[in-house]
Amino acid sequence: MRSARLGGLGPMLGKEIREAVRTGRLAVVLVAYLLVGLGSPLGAKTLPLLLDLVPPEQMGGVEILLTQDPTTADALVQYVKNFQMLPVLAVLLAMSAVAGERARAILPMLLARPLSRHAYLLAKVLVTGGLHVAGTVLAAAGCALYTRVLFGPVDPAAYLALNGCLLVFVASAAAVTILGSTAFRSAGAAAGLGLGYTVACFALAALPSLSRWTPASLLVVASDLVAGRVPQAPWTAVAIGAGVAIAALAAAHRIHARREI
Repeated sequence: MRSARLGGLGPMLGKEIREAVRTGRLAVVLVAYLLVGLGSPLGAKTLPLLLDLVPPEQMGGVEILLTQDPTTADALVQYVKNFQMLPVLAVLLAMSAVAGERARAILPMLLARPLSRHAYLLAKVLVTGGLHVAGTVLAAAGCALYTRVLFGPVDPAAYLALNGCLLVFVASAAAVTILGSTAFRSAGAAAGLGLGYTVACFALAALPSLSRWTPASLLVVASDLVAGRVPQAPWTAVAIGAGVAIAALAAAHRIHARREI
């Protein structure tokens, strides 16, 4: 029974990986994450220098005083801010996962082969998730290395927890978008669902009474870790975000298994 449900998974995985390379998705993901990782400490280091280059008359009467030199915390604050743009990339990459192949009449041809629906969707999820895991590892390594060179070492445990929260946030946005791509026939509608989820997370992060009990808690915990405040239950945020991702993928699987192609 299990082998039947996973029938054709290997060839489907190979197809998805080849397409990720051929279409440039792999390169886009790796470059985007690497720029976030390397650019964050560099931005924190050069911001005071850039402010010094701006003539006072161009500041409109506003004077910015920096009371201390940038620190490791400033580099990580910039890292979290820059990383929060990556869920949008996850949405754009996942919106056509199923809807795009359905629109181009590729999906019926694939499922006419010895390929189960379960294996088809699982391959999509594994390759999409793998891209973002690889990107996060690259971004984290680049940021840690460059931060060490420019400022000093980062705390390994807090940094690992920080990147875990950020990765789960990106993964949940991708999972919600895959749900939309499975449920809707339009990639645009799938993108709307994913972007709506992302915007809602940012909005809820600004509400202290709700933020810690929603996927927005991932952003709150990441900010706490950057500020040196260790949350009482940092992994609660990961559990909430992972729960959203798992629920979205379970719903996508149920819809994909039952709907007509």
